Amino acid sequence: MRSPWLITLMLALALASSLPAAMVSAESATAESPTHELDVLGELRSPHPIGWVPDDELSVTALERFADLLPNVRQIAGAPEPENVLELTVDEVIRMTLENSSDIEQARFTPRIRAHAVEQQRGSIFDTELSASVSYGVTDSPDSSGRFSSHSRSDSYRAGLSQRLATGGLVDLSYSLSRSGSHTRSGSHSESWNNSVALDVTQPLLRGFGPMVTRAPITTADLSRQASEQDFRNTVIDTVAGAMNTHWDLFFAWQQAQVQLISLDQAREVLNNNRIRLEVGDMTRAEVLQAESIVAQREGNYFSALRTIQDTEDALWLQIDRSGLQRRWDTEIIPADAPVLERMDLSEEQLIALAYQNRPDLIAAQLRRDSSEISRRLATNSLLPRLDLSAGLGFMGVGGEASRALDNMGTMDFEDWAVGLTFSYPLQNRAARHSLRQAELSLEQAEVGLTSQRLRILLEIRNTLRQLQNATDLLAAREAEVRARELELRDEQRRYEVGLSTTEILLRFQNDLASARISRLSSVVSYVQAIISLDQATGTLLEKHGIVIEPVDITVSP
Repeated sequence: MRSPWLITLMLALALASSLPAAMVSAESATAESPTHELDVLGELRSPHPIGWVPDDELSVTALERFADLLPNVRQIAGAPEPENVLELTVDEVIRMTLENSSDIEQARFTPRIRAHAVEQQRGSIFDTELSASVSYGVTDSPDSSGRFSSHSRSDSYRAGLSQRLATGGLVDLSYSLSRSGSHTRSGSHSESWNNSVALDVTQPLLRGFGPMVTRAPITTADLSRQASEQDFRNTVIDTVAGAMNTHWDLFFAWQQAQVQLISLDQAREVLNNNRIRLEVGDMTRAEVLQAESIVAQREGNYFSALRTIQDTEDALWLQIDRSGLQRRWDTEIIPADAPVLERMDLSEEQLIALAYQNRPDLIAAQLRRDSSEISRRLATNSLLPRLDLSAGLGFMGVGGEASRALDNMGTMDFEDWAVGLTFSYPLQNRAARHSLRQAELSLEQAEVGLTSQRLRILLEIRNTLRQLQNATDLLAAREAEVRARELELRDEQRRYEVGLSTTEILLRFQNDLASARISRLSSVVSYVQAIISLDQATGTLLEKHGIVIEPVDITVSP
């Protein structure tokens, strides 16, 4: 039997070693302010790094008990130090997302395609068209007896320019030169040249009249281009917001693993102490087994937290690096920023007005509604009968030689002019009437969609504000809970040291504190992510972070 003083000394040493390595006092916890950049764990840190696996003789772990069943658990738990560690701030995550996101790169093509479509429509309507034609023909004619009678030939050359007017009219300027000649069996020969220049104008007076009708394809294409730019902007906002949220999810995962590691360390300290006390006869075997069970349970929680880190890292790599290089994906990412809890001073009405002004999806819906209005006006014009005014003026010259024919045309003595009207109208006009009805229905559909979009934005703003308020309330409540749990655990630790508490109660208090710390972490991250959601909902996320989308460049090499 060991002497009482030796037992007392061993108990004192065990109890001294079992004190938590880094417990935050109530005074230091009170000093934290939710309106500043936060270290949500305060000074509380485990003496061991994330991924540490114990190998001491006193700590019986799942790794030691089931090493044959879990040959890769050290790698799964992250025990080996990674070859590369990358610390990323939020701004760096945003920059890498803008540079490397495959979603943004894919969406970037659509505005460029739509911009080329605008120029394509402008060119198909207003490009000056040059035309030219050349023909040559020969005719040999027999007489009544079937013998050769005459030989004739003709050459024709024509060049022209045509230009569409903004009013819908078409202007055509042309020059033609022709030569004809013949000779007969008797030896007679003749040749003549004929040239002319003509200016012809055709102008619709009813259907097809006016700049609106003429430029309708260009206007529609341009509205589609603007809508695609807003769609691209919306994609950038959603992608950047997603990367930022994943960054804070990773921050939460790291801090949660730290809390789980601290909780595991505390359970191991209790287990070691219980084993020593069991040896000196001051502890029952049941309490040691209970402590071993809690250590195994907390090991499982810790390994699960490490796995969450790895899963979240993969999700972030997917957003900030489209290369898919394995060496990059094996790099450990550590968030370098601490949460900053911003104040939201704008009212709900101000936020809704800001969203109506800036939301890309709402602007795109408005542009598509305007495109439907253009289609309706064009369909209304198609109901009118076709009445076209045509006018032409030309001068001709004829001569035995080309120069002589040109001189004759230059005198302008031989003019050729005409003015006329052309009218047409389908009696039933069913195509135009049903086309108009289709356009009217499409416009009504676009207006309903626009109203629905505004309602969704209003609901999104209200929900996000509630999420922000809920996070604010929870943060205050979780902060108070953590302080209370810290005081409870400190008091219970003292009771345990003097034998007035049991292992079960102490471990339960440790679990309560760990749960409270994780809940506080969750409320902090929820608040930060609610601010991101609010910036996303108002369409101001890019401006807030200084992101500028450059105009589309559609320069085409000649």
